[in-house]
Amino acid sequence: TIQGLKDCEEYTLYVYNRWGTKVYKASGTDLAWDGRAQGSNNRLRSGTYFYKLEGPKGFHQEGTVEIMR
Repeated sequence: TIQGLKDCEEYTLYVYNRWGTKVYKASGTDLAWDGRAQGSNNRLRSGTYFYKLEGPKGFHQEGTVEIMR
């Protein structure tokens, strides 16, 4: 869960693997990532992924998320 988001505002979420390859991008007011690569039904491997979140008024946040199986 990414803390500090406001439901009514639009954000763009980017998720990258450990090599810096973008594996997911979504925009909107209800962002959810289920651990799958963009356009794929296959779940990504367990590990650490990095996210970048951009929002209104220059909002920018980065962090990590773990996938555990």
